[in-house]
Parts: sequence; C-alpha cells; structure tokens
Amino acid sequence: MNTNAVVVERITTDSKLFAHTRWDAIPVVAALLHCAYFFLMFYLFPRLPLWLMILLGFIYSISISWNINGVSHNFIHNPYFRSTVLNRLFSILESITVGFSQIFYECIHMQHHKGNADLPDENGETVNWISIYKHGQPRRIL
Repeated sequence: MNTNAVVVERITTDSKLFAHTRWDAIPVVAALLHCAYFFLMFYLFPRLPLWLMILLGFIYSISISWNINGVSHNFIHNPYFRSTVLNRLFSILESITVGFSQIFYECIHMQHHKGNADLPDENGETVNWISIYKHGQPRRIL
C-alpha cells in the first residue's frame, strides 16, 4: 500500500448539461451577461455622451479581468459542459467577449503549467517558452 497516494474526490453531478456541477451555471451566466454588456456598449455608443461611455468602458475593462482570471481560466482547466459542441460554442462566446482566442489562451496557459517559473538550462532554454526567466537571469535574494 502506498502511503504517499493523494486521494482526490471529484464532485459528480447527474446534470445532463453540466460536466462537473450545477454550480457551473454561475460562471456561465456571468459570461453570458458579460457578452451581452459587450454588445450593449456597441448599441449605446452613438446614443450616450462620451463621459458615460468612458465610464461603461472602464467597467467593461474591469470585467475582462475577472472573466479571464475566473470564468475563462476555470473553463480551460475544466470545461463546463458535457457536450463538446456547447463547450466549443462557449469558447467562441468567450473569445468574442474578451477579445482573444480561448484556444490560443489554453495553449499559452498550459505551456505555463509545464514549466511554471522555470530557470534557463545551460543553453538558456526554458520549458515555458514565455517564461519571465528566458531573457535574463533572475535576481537572487540574499
């Protein structure tokens, strides 16, 4: 018997829609609202004064941050839906809403996990090709 084994208990659901838990409805609804807000800004742009559009744009810029770091980040690790079609459609919705491809984000982010903060080898190469250590030696704290 291996005493070092890590036991991970996954939440299961009998949902026909969601892959992991019905609580995934919360980030899905948040993403849908964020996308609606994005298109609403296009509609409102010629109808509202500039100062109000700047305020709405500021709110949108903050919402991009929580979407990328919350909804989108969780989605690339744990797709929300059982259906691959729904996952693909959600990926497209997220790509439009945040302004960059979720497939590209997944590629970059998973590369980050392969060599998280890795130091360059003797040839100056890192596992993570976007590593902050690739283009210079890290500072050593004494």
